[in-house]
Amino acid sequence: MRLRLNRFSAVLWAVVLPFAIIAVQAQAKKATDDQERKESYAYVLTMDKIYKLGEVRKSLNDWLENNKQTSKKMDEDKSLLHGTLAHRARTLDINYPQFAAIIHKEGLSTREYLLATHVLLQSIMLADAKKEGDTQDYSKCFEDVSAVNLEFVEQHLEEIRKNFQDTTRMRM
Repeated sequence: MRLRLNRFSAVLWAVVLPFAIIAVQAQAKKATDDQERKESYAYVLTMDKIYKLGEVRKSLNDWLENNKQTSKKMDEDKSLLHGTLAHRARTLDINYPQFAAIIHKEGLSTREYLLATHVLLQSIMLADAKKEGDTQDYSKCFEDVSAVNLEFVEQHLEEIRKNFQDTTRMRM
């Protein structure tokens, strides 16, 4: 009887444990997502930050243009597309130190560069959608974009666009 109980217990743990682990991981991911959403919402854009992002973008584009193999490797690196901001920043810092050094040269951490870029792009998308009266498709953006950043981007949209055009070179 005791042997059966031990077997049943072992089988039960073998079935339940993976689901418990998945539930804990999902809860941790939700907490991280919530934390990053709060951080995105709290981040405040300024023209000084926009100009810094532009200088970083220009330098990165030039560097990538001159380092085709690294550029190709980065394009294929799936870890740069998924995971938390901290994970992606760590990947850039460790696997692409020259790339990260360009960001740091402008006084930004790699993580802040990723965060600021995310907030800026979300704000631009929402401002454009609002301008077109098409906010329904971008309702998720409302969670990450504060009213302060939306108003800022709406007021400076043309200047921001010009900065993007001046500092971004198309890569083929």
